[in-house]
Amino acid sequence: MVKKLYSSMDFPLKTRLALFFNYLIYKSVKDLTLGINDNNTSISRVLFILPEEINYSRVVRIFLQSIYNAMGPNPTMNIDYALSKQSMISYDGLINNPLILFSSDDQNYWGLPNNQLINVCKRLEFHAVIDLNPEFNPFATSLIKYIKANIKIGYYSTYAEKYYNILIERKDTDFLERGNSYILQLLGLK
Repeated sequence: MVKKLYSSMDFPLKTRLALFFNYLIYKSVKDLTLGINDNNTSISRVLFILPEEINYSRVVRIFLQSIYNAMGPNPTMNIDYALSKQSMISYDGLINNPLILFSSDDQNYWGLPNNQLINVCKRLEFHAVIDLNPEFNPFATSLIKYIKANIKIGYYSTYAEKYYNILIERKDTDFLERGNSYILQLLGLK
């Protein structure tokens, strides 16, 4: 049986404790300077963290297709993906070679990424990292924390304020569609 890598706000107490201590030990995203880069006025390297739940993957597939359409035949933006092996089938045909592919084997005792996966993430640099999980995901958020990026985007939750420097509200029922529209604008594709 494979443990679910992330769920809604009902993650275990030990995971909440690990998040709390990680936040105290590591530099907060609020301490970082927000900017794209010194030499380029556009975002040219982006990492998307994709949700595992099939209900969200349908909307995300449509969103990713709209990004490819907006970039046109000669894209200047390089897009990479991080997702769970379990959800790979949901994105079949759209994503062939994700940069980061994780499973429950990549979890530590606390339900967060293990040291091996953290070391992989520490070597990565992007202009933007975008978490498309509409609900707070401690595993994905912990991955994002270790990736060097000036822009870190995620959906609003109690915990998210500590990890992302751009938050998307989740008030309305169409928050996924609106959030995707905001992301397109932030990437300069709309």
